[in-house]
Amino acid sequence: IHGISARSTCNLSCRWGDEAEVAINRRSFFKAVGVGRGKVVTLNLQHGDNIAVIKNIADRINDLEADAVITNHKKTFLFFPLGDCYPIFYFDPIQKAIGLAHLGWRGAVANLHLRVVEKMEKEFGTRIPDLLIGLGPGICEKCNHQPRPLVQEGRAEWRPYLRDLGKSKVCVDLLGFCRDSLVATGVKRERIEISGLCTAENFLDFFSERAVETGADSEPMGRFGAIIGMK
Repeated sequence: IHGISARSTCNLSCRWGDEAEVAINRRSFFKAVGVGRGKVVTLNLQHGDNIAVIKNIADRINDLEADAVITNHKKTFLFFPLGDCYPIFYFDPIQKAIGLAHLGWRGAVANLHLRVVEKMEKEFGTRIPDLLIGLGPGICEKCNHQPRPLVQEGRAEWRPYLRDLGKSKVCVDLLGFCRDSLVATGVKRERIEISGLCTAENFLDFFSERAVETGADSEPMGRFGAIIGMK
């Protein structure tokens, strides 16, 4: 089971809303997805490259300080709230293992999305060609304007994914970099599903920090959610 909440589900982050209200919103989302009585593990995002591994029942704590998590436990659902960064869903249908990663620019520079694949190989015996990967809604290249200096500009592997906007800004194709580097590491292109939805362009459907920053969205800031688990 996997899912992404719409803005109509309301804010799912305690940072941007009342804790009791967020708890109600999350329960509504989990019920809609069909989580039922499963254990939900929430990632407290660090905007880094730490990967948590849940291998034992004792590991199924409520909250983890990480930007990615993998498990082979059934009825353990992995969840985090986000806005503009990409949620990446991983599923190994052979070894019955899953993963969820939060990909912002720091995670992408650290190759977090590729390290999750390596971690699933090591921990669960995943074969890369078997993986199914989903890239959820996130900010598109056209909307992802980043100010200089930019770390990626000094890295050769990033050059095809950067578009110069002049002296002060660069467009960054985070999605393209993620997709192509996954394929280069052995993931089959046809086994990567992309939502194609830009959060900044579709701020009426998803919370978007960029849309608020640019003034396109005048409503209070919030976060939508991503979840994955096995029954």
